[in-house]
Amino acid sequence: MENNLMYYKNLFDFSKIKLKNSNYCSYGYENLFWLELFLQAFQFKSIESKRKFLLKLKSKNALKKFYHKIGIQFHKKTLDPESIPAKSTFSEYKKALLHLKSTIQLIHKVVQMKLDQSLSLNKFLHVAIDGKDIRNTGTGLRHKDNLKSIHFYTKGLLIYDEFTTNENGWIKDNLNQSLKKFKKFIKSPMLFTGDCAYNNRNTQTFYDKHGLYYLLSFKSNFYQQDELLNFKKLVSQGERLDKQGGKTIQHQWSLYQLKPNHRNITFYLEVIKNVSHKGNDKVIIQKYLTNHPDQNIPFFDIKMNHWNVETYHHLKDTKLNEDRYRKSKENAKIYAMINNIIAFTYEDKKLDQSDIENLKIDLMFWIFIKIYRTVLIK
Repeated sequence: MENNLMYYKNLFDFSKIKLKNSNYCSYGYENLFWLELFLQAFQFKSIESKRKFLLKLKSKNALKKFYHKIGIQFHKKTLDPESIPAKSTFSEYKKALLHLKSTIQLIHKVVQMKLDQSLSLNKFLHVAIDGKDIRNTGTGLRHKDNLKSIHFYTKGLLIYDEFTTNENGWIKDNLNQSLKKFKKFIKSPMLFTGDCAYNNRNTQTFYDKHGLYYLLSFKSNFYQQDELLNFKKLVSQGERLDKQGGKTIQHQWSLYQLKPNHRNITFYLEVIKNVSHKGNDKVIIQKYLTNHPDQNIPFFDIKMNHWNVETYHHLKDTKLNEDRYRKSKENAKIYAMINNIIAFTYEDKKLDQSDIENLKIDLMFWIFIKIYRTVLIK
């Protein structure tokens, strides 16, 4: 883990972690953030537990070496090289981090590098857009005003994120601007997927205007359904059978070509999903529209791959306990950004289950045996 984080430290753009008027801090905002990120990766949640760990290293005369090994060099040269930030100082970086709109402002260098590698192997980029609710951060009835992370995800890579308390409002006011950013640094064809909230007249028009493609679901009462689907021609179909635990899931899909229309919608994908479990069957019909002109595009596979973004959400929830934070909305955004970077590292470096579980099962033993010997003693 420590080597994985150090690999990224050389690529992160920590110059972004500063206040607009001043970047004065004896420790340096970027150093406090990196220390938080490093300790958070090892499941230290509270400031008290983080300070306790640092005090343990100091008692072994190893704190200076620890700081050096993880690349921390405090701003103020007169500061004791084995100094430990006070509780009130430990999270000062948050004031600077809150000015950032997206995690990607910190990791844009490595994201661009990974995208370039991916695009060199693929001429087509599928981007899944999905919002993740951060529970326990709202105040209203049923916490409807919880903070939400909007994730743009492709090929195991988080490539953009923003934060909002109203996903539908964000789609209306911010989606188009976010998509424009992609056009600036991604030159290959892109196809975006999302749930029915992302499918409306405005988003369709924007995709068409800027040469972007989409495959978006819609509800049965979709305003264009009768107009579009009364004239359709079957061009391909297929099926897929999956086993998940005690469930048998069968997908039967059909792709239809639509007659030319003023919305430039070209194909309609219908998926009949049959879930069998303990003798009970549940049938779900899913409907999707696209503006892509090529009937040979594997639309059903793209639809299924969209849910890889949920794997990313699952990682943040189960491994990093994101939904268990009872933080203010302000702190929730910061911890979500930290978790995005840690999850990014987990996924990119393909750490296996044992690497992650070791951090939880016997944390102190793992740190002082595996890390103390390999990182601090060298």
